[in-house]
Amino acid sequence: MNLLITTLGTSWQIVPELFSVTNPHDYDFFCGSDYTKKFREENSIQNVDEVWVITTEGQHDLDKLENWSKKWNCKLQVFVCKGVNGFVNEDEIIKMRSLIYRIVLHGSAISSTMYLSLSGGRKTMSADMQE
Repeated sequence: MNLLITTLGTSWQIVPELFSVTNPHDYDFFCGSDYTKKFREENSIQNVDEVWVITTEGQHDLDKLENWSKKWNCKLQVFVCKGVNGFVNEDEIIKMRSLIYRIVLHGSAISSTMYLSLSGGRKTMSADMQE
């Protein structure tokens, strides 16, 4: 299984953009862009079978994301960090970090190829994904 994992902040639209890079024949957001084709070839990007999204309880556009995923046949799993809404204290940051680490560890155990996106969510979320 090939897997794409991303964090999500206030803009659910990052997920279709990412999916278009990994699966352009399923959802060609970039309309056959030569840059995207070249990027896929140079980096040996393969189509993904699933997209996993890690987000907070404060994310209110999940219904839009889920509707998009159904329309475009994108297998989507959303992991919500319970008790975290806006990173108002260190405890919330630690809870999110722990969830990100656990999701990435699980993904690495079950996937043959895994892509991690650093573009979604808050900067602390991206830093945790990179680590």
